[in-house]
Amino acid sequence: MKKSDIKILCVDDEPDILEILKYNLSNEGYNVSTAVDGKSAIEIAYNISPNLIIMDVMMPNMDGIEACEKLRSDEKFNDTIIMFLTARGEDYSHVAAYDAGADDYVQKPVKPKILVSKVKGLLRRSKKNFEKEIEAYERAKKELALLQPGSAEYKNRLETINIFGRKLSGYTEFER
Repeated sequence: MKKSDIKILCVDDEPDILEILKYNLSNEGYNVSTAVDGKSAIEIAYNISPNLIIMDVMMPNMDGIEACEKLRSDEKFNDTIIMFLTARGEDYSHVAAYDAGADDYVQKPVKPKILVSKVKGLLRRSKKNFEKEIEAYERAKKELALLQPGSAEYKNRLETINIFGRKLSGYTEFER
C-alpha cells in the first residue's frame, strides 16, 4: 500500500491546528481527512475507516475521550491507531486517554517534524504487528496440513486459523 492509501483522520475544534496537521501530513503523502469534534469524527471514521486518528481532548459536542471510548467499543476500530494531540498536560488527562484506548498522547505545542515522526513510528509498528499476524496465520495453515482431519487437535488448529482470518480481514495492509 502506498502512503496515499494510508488514511489519517485529524480531529480538533481549532481550524488553525487542523490546517497545520493536514498540510504537514498531506505533504508526507498521507490521505488526510478532518473533523471538528468527537461526534463528527465518529461519523467520518465509519465512512473512511482511518488507519490513524489524531484527536484533541477538549472539543464541543463530544470530547476526544468519549469519542475514543465509542470507537474502541466497536471491533471495526480495534486496529485503528488513536493518538491524542492536546494542550492538556495533567496526569489524569493522560490516564483517561490511555484508559479510553489511546495508543499515544502528545502534548501541544509540538513541532510538526516531531509529530510527523511520531506518526511514521506508530504506522511502522502497526505494519510490523500486521506482518507478525500474517506469519502466524501461515504457520498455523502449514501445521494444519500435518494433522489428522477430524482429530481434536485438527479442530483446534482450524478454529485458530478461522480466528486469525477474521482478525486479519479487519487489517489494512501497509506498504511492503
